[in-house]
Amino acid sequence: MAEVVTNAGQRVQAGLRRVAVDAIVVVTGIVVYFGVRGVTAGSPAAAVDHAHDVLRVEQALGLDWEDEAQVVLNHVDGLATVAN
Repeated sequence: MAEVVTNAGQRVQAGLRRVAVDAIVVVTGIVVYFGVRGVTAGSPAAAVDHAHDVLRVEQALGLDWEDEAQVVLNHVDGLATVAN
């Protein structure tokens, strides 16, 4: 019986660790998102410059497929509203 309790306790601890790691990842993403947003919110020109930088990196890596994806999804009513 003690072995069952130990295994259950270990599973709970493992689950809590996983939740903690997931929470850290989410919080880090939020902090980075709002940090970048804060830096660019006051300067639309800087935001456009950064967007061009990102696009150049995507093109260099062969990852610039956003236009093709948007063409496929442009006809879906309301999608732009939901995505934004």
